[in-house]
Amino acid sequence: MRQALGTSLTYSPSELAAFLKERSLLKVLDEKVLQGICQLFQEIHCGPGHIVFTEGDEADSIYIIAEGSVEVIQGNCPPKVIAYLTTGDCFGEMALMHDTTRNATIRVPEEAIVLKLSRRAFNELKSHFPELAKEVTKIINRRLSGKLSFTSPGLAGNLAFFDLPTIVQTVTGSGQIGLINLRGHSGKLIAQLYVRQGKLAHASFLHLTGEHALYELLTRNEPVDFMFERQGELDAGLPIDKSLAQAQPYKLLMEGARRADELPALMEKLGWPNTVFLPATSQPAWSNLSQDLESIARKTWFLLEAGLTVQQLSHKLPYDRYSVLLALGEMLTAKLICPKSGAPKTLGDHARQTVNTAKLINAINAIVSNLGHVLGAETTHLLLTQALKEATTKYSNLASLKIHPHTGTLDLRAASPDVSQSETSAEALRCLTLTFLRLAGQDNTS
Repeated sequence: MRQALGTSLTYSPSELAAFLKERSLLKVLDEKVLQGICQLFQEIHCGPGHIVFTEGDEADSIYIIAEGSVEVIQGNCPPKVIAYLTTGDCFGEMALMHDTTRNATIRVPEEAIVLKLSRRAFNELKSHFPELAKEVTKIINRRLSGKLSFTSPGLAGNLAFFDLPTIVQTVTGSGQIGLINLRGHSGKLIAQLYVRQGKLAHASFLHLTGEHALYELLTRNEPVDFMFERQGELDAGLPIDKSLAQAQPYKLLMEGARRADELPALMEKLGWPNTVFLPATSQPAWSNLSQDLESIARKTWFLLEAGLTVQQLSHKLPYDRYSVLLALGEMLTAKLICPKSGAPKTLGDHARQTVNTAKLINAINAIVSNLGHVLGAETTHLLLTQALKEATTKYSNLASLKIHPHTGTLDLRAASPDVSQSETSAEALRCLTLTFLRLAGQDNTS
């Protein structure tokens, strides 16, 4: 059924009707009716950064996701991804039913095929089939209640394009049972988050479990693959983490965000990754430490004689990096430890210049997508190709960046580590952006 992304036709009428009957809000209609209305749909093939519509736009259509996922974004200062929708979900229905402008921006993080049905066609269907209006009203009521973010499996992709906290919030908010698997480049399973009826039941990441596994995941930006797998029930032998299961997911995510914000300063203070600390006293006064950090400090103490770096310590201890560094910081302040070399080594310019490459590229793609509405998709594709070529002559680490064949936006998935790990990453991407805008300005005035 599936052809290459960018072809004019992906589904036959019978295939499309079967999909709509099984997975969409149109399931309330007879399949023969669905086959008869298939020609009313327009297929839109979307790549990374494609904007389907923007908050405040006039509502002219309703959409159904045939493949892939979209993100729901609200606000401008800054814009915030509030949920993901995936295969079979609809969007844009609220503005049509209430005759208002769009209340959110819909953006494709990675790839998707969406089916567009015009306002006129949608209204005609409602008038002929009242059960359709009832189904749409049910969907709207569920979303307004906050009880159901999405109903179907199919939420998958790469974290270079998706926001992990929003993935967790989307899945837990749906009240479903299942697990989020994260896999490295080789396909090796590196992390799992188990979800049960609106709560996180268990988390594992590398050598960590529970809250520490979740917090460690939330402080990282590795572009790994993820997939949510819906299940009827979790494995009976699965160990349930009480600290996770008893907490509201949004509070865990807020705490993870706080740790992610504070971690770089801690790393700088304690000379991550290479500083080695030694005992500064033979009888540590544990009472000088915070009660919640004392057990971490005690376990750290017994590893100091091995001469491990702070990074190696974090690999040995069953705690997230933030907790380990926070304990080391208190031990240093209380003069229980001292750096082997006399003073902690700083992270240096290279680490301070480390950037979230995915966010920068997503920003560039948003610019390209928006200008596509003004200059045309083909023109922006050519301009970005030229800009990437020019920028690569100055910054060779951009050479592995590719342009999505259909949408003309940057595709990070095949990029080499040099794109994100080079100390010139931020500078290179700024050069690419400015070059594209310069070329776009020239084209617009020609």
